[in-house]
Amino acid sequence: MKLLFVACSIQAYELMGRIREKWQQAHPEDSLYSLVKCSALPNVTEKRSLTMCIGEWFFEADAIVFLCATGIAVRCIAPFITHKSDDPAVVVMDETGAFSIAALIIVGKVLDGGGRRSRLYDASFTTGFREGKER
Repeated sequence: MKLLFVACSIQAYELMGRIREKWQQAHPEDSLYSLVKCSALPNVTEKRSLTMCIGEWFFEADAIVFLCATGIAVRCIAPFITHKSDDPAVVVMDETGAFSIAALIIVGKVLDGGGRRSRLYDASFTTGFREGKER
């Protein structure tokens, strides 16, 4: 599974690192990628617009996990949405890791019989990251 994580704040960037580490331990066969768009992190932030970056990844990734406000994620993916059988799954998680929502229905490329759907549900319902209370 090709999974893109997107962080838009310092707190989200730190959480992304912890989630990526846990994900890679649980699913070493997956390919994980990161994208940071945060002016407070000039050494790692993407210079191009977030929408442009998402456009490059949208049809390549099996899933995109945004760690930011839902409005940011929705505005970034809106120009690229075609059909639920073709689009990647999109999960949005708040920067504390307390809440998440499946922004695009988890079907299509994710449902290929390899258990990917349950793995993405694991990501979308991982709410134990807040205040060091990791599960």
